[in-house]
Amino acid sequence: MPLPSDHKVRVELGPRGYDIVVKSGSLFQLNEFDRFWTGNHAVVITDTNVAALYLRDVLKQLEAVFDRVDAIEIDPGERSKSIEYAARLWNRMLELGTDRQTMIVALGGGVVGDLAGFVAATFARGLSIVQFPTSLLAQVDSSVGGKTGINLASAKNMVGAFWQPKFVLIDPTVLQTLDADNYTSGLAEVLKYGVIMDA
Repeated sequence: MPLPSDHKVRVELGPRGYDIVVKSGSLFQLNEFDRFWTGNHAVVITDTNVAALYLRDVLKQLEAVFDRVDAIEIDPGERSKSIEYAARLWNRMLELGTDRQTMIVALGGGVVGDLAGFVAATFARGLSIVQFPTSLLAQVDSSVGGKTGINLASAKNMVGAFWQPKFVLIDPTVLQTLDADNYTSGLAEVLKYGVIMDA
């Protein structure tokens, strides 16, 4: 699949503004983005599928930036976007000594981004978060805009908060690991945007 050139978009929201950086291979060049990192502790939240592909490399790079780096893996799939999993993350973060100097790193697709964003918004009254979306749908939709949330048993995305990330890092090369169904569903979202933005 063709990959776009390096690109940066500034989301202007006053003091909550942030950059969306699109750069091929950037997930393996995190040292280039040291201006975005804050605090002395990072907690990477990811799912087991994404962890098998990228977690080791991401942790190694973050260890050169932060005094402490921890990772929490969740089960893949929509079922993890729940109050049960949010509580697991809150409690695990407490065990890891997470505080206001901790930065949350969401490494994964839409479920990881929504859940990690909600946990970041609510733990210790709000922690900094960066989004590393690894699915096309997450790259064009859920990782940007600050929408976070979890599902209730009878309703999707009914509990959440608007919590803007410190930055969003989009590496198009990770899309090469997607299956056809996931890639196509993300592409459908792109086409939808094209339709609704054109009078």
